[in-house]
Amino acid sequence: KGIRNAPSYHASLHCRRYGYVHVPKKTTPHLLGHGSVWRSCYVVYPNTQAVDPFTKYQWLTKTVVIKGLPERMSKVVVPDESEVVANMKDHVTETLAYQVHDNPAKLHTVDLSTGLLQAAFSSVWQHGSRYNHLAHSNLTYNPNTECYWRRNGENYICHARPMYMLHTTNPLELFCDPGTAAQLPMPHTKYQPSFLGLFKHSFDQIDPFGGCKRQSPYSFAHTLFVEDKKSRTDDQTLAHGLMQLFAQAAGETVQNGYKLDSDLYFPLASQCVVTNGKRFTFLSYQLNTLDLSEQGGTRSNFLWVGPTLELYDGIQRGKGLVGFNENCARLLAQFLLHKPLRAKPALSGFVLARQAEEAKAEKRLGIKQYLGGLKRQKALQRKRKAKKQSNTNEEHHGQVHAGVGGTRDNV
Repeated sequence: KGIRNAPSYHASLHCRRYGYVHVPKKTTPHLLGHGSVWRSCYVVYPNTQAVDPFTKYQWLTKTVVIKGLPERMSKVVVPDESEVVANMKDHVTETLAYQVHDNPAKLHTVDLSTGLLQAAFSSVWQHGSRYNHLAHSNLTYNPNTECYWRRNGENYICHARPMYMLHTTNPLELFCDPGTAAQLPMPHTKYQPSFLGLFKHSFDQIDPFGGCKRQSPYSFAHTLFVEDKKSRTDDQTLAHGLMQLFAQAAGETVQNGYKLDSDLYFPLASQCVVTNGKRFTFLSYQLNTLDLSEQGGTRSNFLWVGPTLELYDGIQRGKGLVGFNENCARLLAQFLLHKPLRAKPALSGFVLARQAEEAKAEKRLGIKQYLGGLKRQKALQRKRKAKKQSNTNEEHHGQVHAGVGGTRDNV
């Protein structure tokens, strides 16, 4: 009682009760489920403390793990390498001295990830004039990423928020051919969602998002910087980085209009640095397919697992920073200075058709709103005219009755 649009309200309650939610018009059209309803999805959390999460997330994202970074990373040249490393050491020392105040006990209580990464950015950005992608890039703090995919008939969704994301105008070159045979096999075990420790939830809105809008000139992810403080093992750290990379790449792909359950004609490559403020893990990823079914295509996604290094050993009273790792600083600079030389992708026929449909829909909506406004305006004019006519008739009848009464009085 007192609720507007009661039938639609009760219909939404009925859908929620049985795990279905009506899809809003904003949702991507090709993600609509059967009968214009959305099935509830299993929610995947990037940072998990489950047992053996890395193997499970490999199967969940159909990813093949390759030890070591791609060969191209070893060819990235850092100009004035000694100067860059020295500047990074000075910035890190100043950051730790400001936040820790030469007290080693504060290392476990102070958030160092943000400050240390900002120090690394400052030391590398001084050479941004030599690298066009740094001069024309966008560094976003704590962006939202969301992706949806299907695996063996089940729906999955993941929400991720890296600490920093570097976007550039051009995408990174592929690390290898998408059809290259993997060096390490993918786990063959088929996991059930209950074994993965996942639960279903219903959503009023599912909008795949890669962290940047399509209209932005910096629409391609270059490097993700992920803060990881809850992981207790290296396996959990790698699982966190893998799911962050997959969520961003899959969200960006679906956001740009490419279909699910199909191989990508334009694969995406990206990088990730996972850190807790002291330990840095370097990862490279290449999304080749969204066809994640066992009977699907022959392609798989690739993850290169680099070394895990500590940027420094610790802090001592009176000495400050102790044991600065130049190899970690050098590798971090190489990740930032990796040039994206790949040309922008041409829009596929499906994307062009979808954009044409969206333009027609907007045009129809504009015409409909215009005609609706004219209709309301004409209705209002008719209403005013009828009201004016009724007032005129009332005045006329009042004058007639007044004349008749005066005649009787005279008689």
